Amino acid sequence: MNKDRDFSARLLEYLQPFYAPNEFPALHGQYLTWQKTRPFAGCHILEGTPLFRNTLTKYLALLAGGASLTVSANLAIPYDPAIAELLPQFGIKRANSSNLQQGYDIVMDCAGIHAKVPSRCGYVELTRSGLERYQGNPAPVFLADEGQCKIIETSLVTGEGFLRAMQKLGHQDWKNKTIVIFGAGKVGCGIAFYCRKADANVYLVDDSTKIPAIRHRTARLAKFSATGNRFGKCLLHRHRHGDRRCIK
Repeated sequence: MNKDRDFSARLLEYLQPFYAPNEFPALHGQYLTWQKTRPFAGCHILEGTPLFRNTLTKYLALLAGGASLTVSANLAIPYDPAIAELLPQFGIKRANSSNLQQGYDIVMDCAGIHAKVPSRCGYVELTRSGLERYQGNPAPVFLADEGQCKIIETSLVTGEGFLRAMQKLGHQDWKNKTIVIFGAGKVGCGIAFYCRKADANVYLVDDSTKIPAIRHRTARLAKFSATGNRFGKCLLHRHRHGDRRCIK
């Protein structure tokens, strides 16, 4: 147990120059709470989601909770090789063909890549794209994509991050710029929200049957497909100063 806490303390020390606690308040709160409650003591967890420096804030909470953590960083899921090289110094194992076959208590997955890895307690799937691979799986599967936290993270955090990244790349002035976004899901709506805050003219292109305004007949349909005719009817939907107009 002391070794687990040493590793989490070491990871926290590594993260401090990069992230203040108020930049990851929920995970930092879990870190403080789980240090005391140790909900994952003796639990072997496979972590198969994208790995970058900010991912380590999640590992911080899991380690503090007593988890024995194995990370699967492979070409199927984006990861930073430099960050992957740091994992052993925090007591985190790297997955390989041998230890994947042994199974885990909990598998935290992305895109269903690890749906065939044995899990004693169940799976946490990050994205809706992985849902199909879990069809018929007898173990419990928690789909994070349907959780309220994922709505906040995907809509607001991703949208804000998109705008900040574009500004850092030199695109400072968004006023009256025309932005076309394909897909009006959580990510698309989040990006649209922040682009509108920056005074851009925003167009959302999506499956018309999934947009409430269309289901309630407050806008007309455009009879074309912007996604290779994947949808029977697609809509080019404009958001500016609250109005909703369709371009035919």
